[in-house]
Amino acid sequence: QNRIGSVYWNRGLGAAVMWVEALKNAQRIHNKVGKAVTGPEFRDGYEALNMTEEHLAELGVGGMIAPFAISCENHEGAGKFAMMQWDGKKFQQVTGWEAPLDPAFIRGLVEASAAKFAAENNLTPRTCP
Repeated sequence: QNRIGSVYWNRGLGAAVMWVEALKNAQRIHNKVGKAVTGPEFRDGYEALNMTEEHLAELGVGGMIAPFAISCENHEGAGKFAMMQWDGKKFQQVTGWEAPLDPAFIRGLVEASAAKFAAENNLTPRTCP
């Protein structure tokens, strides 16, 4: 109970919401509602995430997570963050959704790191449809 509203709680809840929604998508896409899915099927569900403001509100996390969509080309999501401040009872968002100052630079670092990892581990990067 003492972690409710903490950064750990918020990050865990945000991740859980994303994973459950990805699983629901995978089950729907592959006609496996209520059944286990494979790794590639889960990836399909993850890459079909479209977390609009309205959907996030329906899930009870409106305002806690920036709206985002995931695709084969973009596993990063919104790429935004908000500053939160504890008011003695709960965390309050004290800024709007902010983005990194140089997303192209950051994307270049991510792509270079992924390419290096793939080369070191003899992996062939997937080509998006």
